[in-house]
Amino acid sequence: MRKQTQDSESLLIRLLKEGSYEAFDKIYQLYAKRLYAYSLQFTKSPEESEEIVQDVFVRLWTNRAAIRQEDTLRSLLFIMAKHCLINAFRKKNQPTRIRRIHPLQK
Repeated sequence: MRKQTQDSESLLIRLLKEGSYEAFDKIYQLYAKRLYAYSLQFTKSPEESEEIVQDVFVRLWTNRAAIRQEDTLRSLLFIMAKHCLINAFRKKNQPTRIRRIHPLQK
């Protein structure tokens, strides 16, 4: 059974790399809810978690040609989610920069 899963995952990766919208949709259907639950554990925000999932799938589509055939979708997607979460936390916790305004000199 494990061999069949690996074969179907390899097929999905190959089709995705070729630009198949159907493969992309299948991957979304398989992993979106799990990625959302994973993100929600950290963000505690449904909206932020939805954005994380959206970012992961945008990056997956944008970088599909660079996916290695030996990658597993699950590990690839969760690593991407981890990176998106880190970026979101950095952005959220970035100190507000105050620009100094110099008075006009006469």
